[in-house]
Amino acid sequence: LRPEFQALSATLRQQFLSRIESVVGRPYGEELTYPQTFNQNTYLAKVDWNAGRQTRISVRDNFTNFENGNNQSLNHFSNQGTENNKFNQLVGQATMVLADRLTNSITVEHLRDERPIDPVSRGPEIQVSGITTGAQFFGQNDFLPNNTKETKTQVKDTLQYVMGRHTLKAGTDLLFGHIDNLFPRNANGVFLYSTPQAFVDGVPNSFRQGYGAGGGLTSWDQNTYAFFGADSIRVSPRMTVDVGVRYDWQTMPRPAANVFPQHPEFITQITEDKNNVAPRIGFAYTPGGS
Repeated sequence: LRPEFQALSATLRQQFLSRIESVVGRPYGEELTYPQTFNQNTYLAKVDWNAGRQTRISVRDNFTNFENGNNQSLNHFSNQGTENNKFNQLVGQATMVLADRLTNSITVEHLRDERPIDPVSRGPEIQVSGITTGAQFFGQNDFLPNNTKETKTQVKDTLQYVMGRHTLKAGTDLLFGHIDNLFPRNANGVFLYSTPQAFVDGVPNSFRQGYGAGGGLTSWDQNTYAFFGADSIRVSPRMTVDVGVRYDWQTMPRPAANVFPQHPEFITQITEDKNNVAPRIGFAYTPGGS
């Protein structure tokens, strides 16, 4: 035990431990010694298919289940939580020969992530000072439960045509994303006690609790659109020149309403940059050989 706690009277120490046990619902020893887990399982399935002489298709699915138990803080067991992440990635690819000098490659990917953290305890968090150099934390952690759900769908397509010394490419890269982010703070409240005696007497020096529309959940969509064209020119057996241009546009999420109407700039300053045109030029040269 810490010197600060040993300095308390034997009666107060016993009263403190008895009240802690009644609040958390377990012996105090279990608050100090508890199991921690760190488990991860990953699965991969893949199928390749030659759909004729001119088409090759590949599909793969990657799933990961990750569990991280009672590692959310350095505090007591009742202040911990269990994180159970699930990641799933499904990808389909196809390469097609459309003509003698014309090919098309397309990739479609769907990604889903979920990262929930559930608390060990339910109810308000309790912070007690005067036991150690800092406060001691018991009960439900003030940032639990929380969760983030993210889904993304990406489509990439490239059309290639070979014409003499030119290799022409044109394509697109589209990304559609949606995020649900649950992160409430102090949802069940936090009682702060300045001394162990105040905790035993049930007299907190302060209480705080978070409120707000949505209960700490925010959701938004964010999409990215890209289009490009390029030409790889074989000027000579030793030199190739590449030229191209790419256009990108990313949408910006905007809240449905401004919760701080006295600051309209919080909304008006959210703008989308739509003039992202990037030209490109490069070359490769082999000094010797062919």
